[in-house]
Amino acid sequence: MKKCPFCAEEIQDEAVVCKHCGRDLSAPRPMELATLKDNLGKVIQKYSSYGYEVFSKMDTGAILERRAPINVVTMIGLVLLFWPGAIIYAIPGARKRYHAQLNANLDGHIDEFGGTVEQFERDKKRAQIIGWIILGIAIIYVACIIIELQSY
Repeated sequence: MKKCPFCAEEIQDEAVVCKHCGRDLSAPRPMELATLKDNLGKVIQKYSSYGYEVFSKMDTGAILERRAPINVVTMIGLVLLFWPGAIIYAIPGARKRYHAQLNANLDGHIDEFGGTVEQFERDKKRAQIIGWIILGIAIIYVACIIIELQSY
């Protein structure tokens, strides 16, 4: 005979479900709340290093948010080509927002939903490529204007 870890009643050694409380004895034991908070804090720290800010936080969950960063190359290209576009691009409300929701499971694993760090990094690389394309178009445009002016 052994004691059920959930209700402390005596049960058979081979039992997989407690006959008193009905709990599954093969399920992982829940972690302490302090351990869950520590695990959640580590993941929040990882997101904070990428510029996310805590929007809402509970004991076992958090919602984080950040705006897409301004790509300097894109900004320079927009200033050269279409300066009102650069102004719109610089307004914080016009940039994409990333939301991430973190939930700590009772087994200690942290589920990440929404705008994860990986998605943010993919979008950042895509923005850099688009920025270089815009800057290249702007340079070609300015070069064509200079060539045209020299022909007069």
